[in-house]
Amino acid sequence: MKIEKLIMACEDMTEVLTLDPKIDADDKSQMRLDLVEAAKLLKASDMAKLKDQTISVLEKLGVELPKTDKKDKKEDKGNDKKEEKESHKSDKKKRDKEKKEKAPGVIATIISIVEEKQPIDLDKIASLLAKKFPERKEKGMRTTASIQLNSRLNAQGFKVTKDDKGRFSISGKKK
Repeated sequence: MKIEKLIMACEDMTEVLTLDPKIDADDKSQMRLDLVEAAKLLKASDMAKLKDQTISVLEKLGVELPKTDKKDKKEDKGNDKKEEKESHKSDKKKRDKEKKEKAPGVIATIISIVEEKQPIDLDKIASLLAKKFPERKEKGMRTTASIQLNSRLNAQGFKVTKDDKGRFSISGKKK
């Protein structure tokens, strides 16, 4: 894959996901890893904002992208409604079971860290996440924390604030 395509995909993902820090475009292999890590944060609503070329790069990297409504409609046309309903019930049961069995994930851990140790800066959050999730790269978790704290958690109803020193606080769910 050409370096120019990777760089363009990094820039596009950084813009769409408002990543801070930006995906570093100095090391080709690291760019690939960072793109894959950032792609885990994509939601169906983000897909319309991405350039087609970025989507192509992500697919070539083996990233499973969230489906958009348009794709879902095309795939569902041939399905029998009864089979579809049973499949959704089965999928929901599996997801519910997985949720019960899983330990808290990165995002839930970010929330609990900030709630317990507020105010706290992004570097300290990334450091604590790296200890909790040693199988993941600290830089990727810093990126995830940045995205969640700068926009996503507010959209989910959490009241996240950032002070003049760049430290984050969460005062709970909005009412």
